Amino acid sequence: DGVANMVVPALHLVDSVKGLMIGNKKGSGAYRKVIGSKRKKDDIHNPARWRRKLEDDTITSLQVRLAMKLIHSEYLDPDTRDTLCRFFHSKTMFGANLLAAGMTEDSWCKSCLRESDPNNPCEVVERVLHASYDCPSVMRVRLQVMHELDLLDNNIPTNPGSVVLATVISNSKENRHLSELINIVWALTLNGILKARNAQKTVRADLVIKEIKMTLSHILRVKPNSTISNTIRDRNMEQLLQRAFTPHVIGN
Repeated sequence: DGVANMVVPALHLVDSVKGLMIGNKKGSGAYRKVIGSKRKKDDIHNPARWRRKLEDDTITSLQVRLAMKLIHSEYLDPDTRDTLCRFFHSKTMFGANLLAAGMTEDSWCKSCLRESDPNNPCEVVERVLHASYDCPSVMRVRLQVMHELDLLDNNIPTNPGSVVLATVISNSKENRHLSELINIVWALTLNGILKARNAQKTVRADLVIKEIKMTLSHILRVKPNSTISNTIRDRNMEQLLQRAFTPHVIGN
């Protein structure tokens, strides 16, 4: 009464990648088809999409490439890099995207609605440019950051591409080191803006500046010989990082 041995079909042709490589023969049809397909890959550094999103024709492919590189910066913590990664790869959904996907009832910027008169609500469609640059609450935070860190300089560009993509570019060595510091500041500012938005709150300058100061102080402590640390010392910013946040009156 023996039971016939049942042959269980293999789930895969090979058990491991090593087996696949050993068994693969040169000229094998399946692999040759994949290799020879020559499927054109998307150019993720093409600035056209960001020029359209941020309405800034000055954005270059170099800026987009540097923004992607910033995701791997050793100066940023994993949570910040993850938030920026989603944003730079267009995985962050804003009001207009959420409405199109049927995930919300309207596309209005919630910060603008909260700050407006209930009897006359400010209904502004939330897109990338508005949420990360044009929103009045975001503009106030950006100006507070510049005041607090003494970055009010006519030579520092504040166009959407430089600020939102955190890629201020300079050709001179001295300004290049300053640009590296500014890009970290803008990256942390953007992170604070996106975190507040995801929490359905209006971004607060004191919280954003606190995070920036903590990060820069940490860089000074653990990477004292880095270009950012040297730039902080050259600009005498150590005292600024230790000073308590003081709100600045921003003119209209």
